[in-house]
Amino acid sequence: MTANQWSRLALSSVLLLALFILFEVILVKLAGYKQFLFTQRSLEAQINSRSELLLETHQALLRAAKLATIGQLSAGIKHEISQPLTAMSGDCHLT
Repeated sequence: MTANQWSRLALSSVLLLALFILFEVILVKLAGYKQFLFTQRSLEAQINSRSELLLETHQALLRAAKLATIGQLSAGIKHEISQPLTAMSGDCHLT
Protein backbone atom coordinates (compact mmCIF):
# COMPACT_ATOMS: atom_id res chain seq x y z
CA MET A 1 0.00 0.00 0.00
CA THR A 2 1.08 3.47 -0.68
CA ALA A 3 1.16 6.33 1.78
CA ASN A 4 -1.84 7.90 0.04
CA GLN A 5 -3.89 4.74 0.55
CA TRP A 6 -2.83 4.53 4.20
CA SER A 7 -3.90 8.11 4.79
CA ARG A 8 -7.26 7.46 3.09
CA LEU A 9 -7.74 4.32 5.20
CA ALA A 10 -6.89 6.23 8.38
CA LEU A 11 -9.26 9.05 7.43
CA SER A 12 -12.03 6.58 6.61
CA SER A 13 -11.47 4.78 9.91
CA VAL A 14 -11.62 8.04 11.85
CA LEU A 15 -14.79 9.10 10.02
CA LEU A 16 -16.39 5.70 10.60
CA LEU A 17 -15.47 5.84 14.30
CA ALA A 18 -16.91 9.36 14.54
CA LEU A 19 -20.09 8.14 12.83
CA PHE A 20 -20.44 5.27 15.33
CA ILE A 21 -19.88 7.64 18.26
CA LEU A 22 -22.46 10.06 16.87
CA PHE A 23 -24.92 7.19 16.39
CA GLU A 24 -24.34 6.04 19.99
CA VAL A 25 -24.88 9.57 21.33
CA ILE A 26 -28.12 9.85 19.37
CA LEU A 27 -29.32 6.50 20.74
CA VAL A 28 -28.52 7.56 24.32
CA LYS A 29 -30.34 10.87 23.84
CA LEU A 30 -33.32 9.06 22.35
CA ALA A 31 -33.46 6.63 25.27
CA GLY A 32 -33.32 9.56 27.68
CA TYR A 33 -36.13 11.29 25.81
CA LYS A 34 -38.25 8.13 25.95
CA GLN A 35 -37.64 7.91 29.70
CA PHE A 36 -38.60 11.57 30.05
CA LEU A 37 -41.87 10.99 28.18
CA PHE A 38 -42.66 7.93 30.31
CA THR A 39 -42.01 9.88 33.51
CA GLN A 40 -44.08 12.81 32.28
CA ARG A 41 -47.05 10.59 31.43
CA SER A 42 -46.74 8.79 34.75
CA LEU A 43 -46.74 12.08 36.65
CA GLU A 44 -49.71 13.36 34.63
CA ALA A 45 -51.65 10.19 35.50
CA GLN A 46 -50.83 10.65 39.20
CA ILE A 47 -51.90 14.30 39.08
CA ASN A 48 -55.19 13.36 37.40
CA SER A 49 -55.99 10.61 39.91
CA ARG A 50 -55.14 12.83 42.88
CA SER A 51 -57.16 15.70 41.42
CA GLU A 52 -60.18 13.40 41.18
CA LEU A 53 -59.62 12.23 44.75
CA LEU A 54 -59.31 15.84 45.92
CA LEU A 55 -62.55 16.76 44.16
CA GLU A 56 -64.38 13.82 45.75
CA THR A 57 -62.98 14.74 49.17
CA HIS A 58 -64.01 18.36 48.67
CA GLN A 59 -67.56 17.33 47.76
CA ALA A 60 -67.75 15.05 50.82
CA LEU A 61 -66.53 17.92 53.00
CA LEU A 62 -69.19 20.21 51.57
CA ARG A 63 -71.88 17.60 52.29
CA ALA A 64 -70.60 17.23 55.85
CA ALA A 65 -70.61 21.01 56.34
CA LYS A 66 -74.18 21.23 55.05
CA LEU A 67 -75.30 18.45 57.39
CA ALA A 68 -73.56 20.15 60.32
CA THR A 69 -75.31 23.42 59.48
CA ILE A 70 -78.68 21.65 59.33
CA GLY A 71 -77.94 20.04 62.71
CA GLN A 72 -77.06 23.37 64.29
CA LEU A 73 -80.15 24.98 62.80
CA SER A 74 -82.43 22.22 64.08
CA ALA A 75 -80.84 22.44 67.54
CA GLY A 76 -81.44 26.19 67.55
CA ILE A 77 -85.07 25.75 66.50
CA LYS A 78 -85.57 23.08 69.19
CA HIS A 79 -84.12 25.41 71.79
CA GLU A 80 -86.31 28.32 70.68
CA ILE A 81 -89.44 26.15 70.81
CA SER A 82 -88.68 24.31 74.04
CA GLN A 83 -87.71 27.45 75.98
CA PRO A 84 -91.20 29.00 76.02
CA LEU A 85 -92.81 25.58 76.47
CA THR A 86 -90.68 24.93 79.53
CA ALA A 87 -91.61 28.33 80.94
CA MET A 88 -95.31 27.71 80.31
CA SER A 89 -95.03 24.25 81.85
CA GLY A 90 -93.46 25.75 84.94
CA ASP A 91 -96.21 28.35 85.16
CA CYS A 92 -98.87 25.63 84.89
CA HIS A 93 -97.41 23.71 87.82
CA LEU A 94 -97.31 26.78 90.02
CA THR A 95 -100.99 27.50 89.68
